[in-house]
Amino acid sequence: MEWMPCGETYANAVFFRIGVIAYNLFLAMRLLALPPWYRTFTISTMRWRLYQIAGAVVRHAHQFLLKLVPPLNKIILFHKFRLRCCELAFG
Repeated sequence: MEWMPCGETYANAVFFRIGVIAYNLFLAMRLLALPPWYRTFTISTMRWRLYQIAGAVVRHAHQFLLKLVPPLNKIILFHKFRLRCCELAFG
C-alpha cells in the first residue's frame, strides 16, 4: 500500500480500506488461529513460510489442474489452522 493504484480519490480510498481490512484479518489470523511461534512473523515471512509451495499447472482430461507437493508439516498446520478457524466461527 505504498502507491496509489489510480487517479480517482474514491477508488484509492477503497483500495486502502481493503488493504486495512486485509491487514487486520492477517493480525487476527496470526494471533487467534496460528501457533504461538508464528506471532512474531511479518506478512512477508508468513507468506514465504505458509503460502509459497512448489506446484505445476497440468492439463488433464480437458481441465487445468494445479498439482501441489507441500511438505507434511504444512499440510498439518493448514489442517489445524482450518479447524481453529471453524472453532472461532462456530464456537
